[in-house]
Amino acid sequence: MDQQQLAEHFLAQANEAGIELMGPGGLLNQFTKNVLETALDAEISEWRNRPSAVVQTASFA
Repeated sequence: MDQQQLAEHFLAQANEAGIELMGPGGLLNQFTKNVLETALDAEISEWRNRPSAVVQTASFA
C-alpha cells in the first residue's frame, strides 16, 4: 500500500466512524499528535540505548 492509498484508507475509516477531518479531535489533529509522539519516543529510546561514551551533554557556557 503506497502513501496515497494509506491516506485514502484513513480518510474512509474516519468518514465511516463520523470523525471530522479538521478541528479538535479531528483526524489530522490526532494523526499529527500520534506521529510526533511516536517519533519522539523512538528518538528518546535511541538516545537512551547509546553507550555512555557516545552520549554528549550540551554546554551552555
